[in-house]
Amino acid sequence: MGSDPRILIADDVPGVVRVLRRVLRRLGTVEVADGGDDPDAVFFDAVHRLSLDRPAVLVADGIEGHGRDLALAAMEAGVPVVAYTGSPALFDGLDLPVVVKPAWDELVAAVADALGGTRG
Repeated sequence: MGSDPRILIADDVPGVVRVLRRVLRRLGTVEVADGGDDPDAVFFDAVHRLSLDRPAVLVADGIEGHGRDLALAAMEAGVPVVAYTGSPALFDGLDLPVVVKPAWDELVAAVADALGGTRG
């Protein structure tokens, strides 16, 4: 559907990305930052998509240390961020929800909340 909000996933673990696509698709159109398991490629593609497409929400992993910079770029662009990570300390001090992997239900709730609680 064209009216579905777009959710951008930025994670450098392809297996996690596959699960996130399935778990989040009921909330909107799920897109993935290209780059596979290359953290630099995922980071740069996500930043590029933020500047071009402005998704409704970004789900960001720590991406080998790039996650904080990506979250800051999204926040500066006015895109809500949900951190979904095994390294929650990377996001300390940022005003965003941090969900520790593998808490799928908590992630869905945080993304729904970031979308305004109108989906799901």
